Amino acid sequence: MTTLKNAQNNAERHRSKFIGKTTRVTQRFLNAQVKKVASLRELPNQQTLRLLVRESDTHEMLTEIWDIVSIPTSTREYNLLIGKGKKDFVGQSATAFLFRFAHKRITGITNTTKTKIIAIIAAAQKQGFGVEKIMRILVKEMRIINRVRARMIAQTELISSYNHGALQGALATGLQLNKIWQTSGNSNVRDAHTAAQGQTVDINKDFQVGNEDLSYPGDPKGRAENTINCHCASLHVRP
Repeated sequence: MTTLKNAQNNAERHRSKFIGKTTRVTQRFLNAQVKKVASLRELPNQQTLRLLVRESDTHEMLTEIWDIVSIPTSTREYNLLIGKGKKDFVGQSATAFLFRFAHKRITGITNTTKTKIIAIIAAAQKQGFGVEKIMRILVKEMRIINRVRARMIAQTELISSYNHGALQGALATGLQLNKIWQTSGNSNVRDAHTAAQGQTVDINKDFQVGNEDLSYPGDPKGRAENTINCHCASLHVRP
């Protein structure tokens, strides 16, 4: 148990190094979308928003975050498990994986941005403001919203990409391994994740968490309520 706890603590320290950079990437992308909308000379309709707030931009944002985190994490996990030599995971971008498995998450982030923009514009219109002032209000309020939202998105993607990278590194060793679900132990851990604490499965199988299959904590194929802002980890051990 002590060994597992030490491994979890070491992983958490390593993971924490990425939160600042991933948050800045998220803020940059979210604010860039708002700037594009605010540059319009007339209020956007649904079609205009679809052109300016695109899922392809969200996919690009997530790919940048995942590559920042998952590539060095794959290398770290491989070296911890194999105990000798190093494997180069550079160039193994997550873009194809995200395109295949993270569509729900990409759509959700993009639609939330549109919804918030529409709500701010509608509220400003009710007060009788002109387009120029509405756009200033939009930029100001979205920047405030994005500071909080960027942190949540970055945290979610950090956990997802970190656990994904660790899994890829473990798989690359070719060793026979199990994986163990470990919660953060914090007071806000989801009930389903508390129930999964210590669950041990073969590395090639899924955890059963909250009535769905997850390859690791934060697995993007999982439901939002089972993955967003998760702080759990997956530890890899020999049987």
